[in-house]
Amino acid sequence: EIQCGGCEKKYYGETSRGLEKRIKKHKSDLGHNRESNSIVVHAMKHGHVPAWKHARSIHTGMEKRKIKITEAGYIITGASTNHREGFVKLSKVAARLVVAAAVRRESGSQSANSIPRRPARCVRGGEYKRLSARSRQSL
Repeated sequence: EIQCGGCEKKYYGETSRGLEKRIKKHKSDLGHNRESNSIVVHAMKHGHVPAWKHARSIHTGMEKRKIKITEAGYIITGASTNHREGFVKLSKVAARLVVAAAVRRESGSQSANSIPRRPARCVRGGEYKRLSARSRQSL
């Protein structure tokens, strides 16, 4: 994530090369006005320069497929300088879910792959009754 130095927008990108190497490449693209780079396009269009010192890795240690999906989620849900949606097309709802799952995964809270479950219930006499944890263990 690279914050724009002139507005609230951010650039979201994925890399396997490390943040410092990726920033060096972005700076080179900016110096050579390579319009294939979203940071360059934003800088040329608005005259804004990235706030390089605030660049940070949002998520690390993810497999390539999840990185690409998460990147697309951030691009779609946030105010971004990216001029492409990423490698994966997501609806806004799906993008929000992807970002929320990535944040949960990173924070170490509930597993991003697990779905919250309600307590087990049983039917007795035509009405639902919540089972206590002890009752569930005996099932």
